[in-house]
Amino acid sequence: MPEAVISNTSPLQYLYQLGELELLPRFYQQVTIPPAVVQELVDGHALGVALPVLAQVPWVQVQAPITAQVWQVASSRAPASGKPWRWRWPRPTPCSSWMTGAPGASADSSHCG
Repeated sequence: MPEAVISNTSPLQYLYQLGELELLPRFYQQVTIPPAVVQELVDGHALGVALPVLAQVPWVQVQAPITAQVWQVASSRAPASGKPWRWRWPRPTPCSSWMTGAPGASADSSHCG
């Protein structure tokens, strides 16, 4: 079993909504969330979203990231070449197949080559 995990809001939200939140401590000895996740849970409650109440989840620890830790993780993920990451996303065209049927997409394909 992995010793620890740092979670964002999504696993907490969806496992809670499925009634399976107790899966996390079964898979991880320690579950840590940053303060930003706490704020997202509070904000979600205010909007009426079904989210766990942290006071009722004693196995979750809140810990702010330390800048040095963030840098260490980020730098350990850098490519072996030492060059910075460059994301290259394909430019969508009006006729891209993934846009077919998308909300707001035009059904008129006469402009497609």
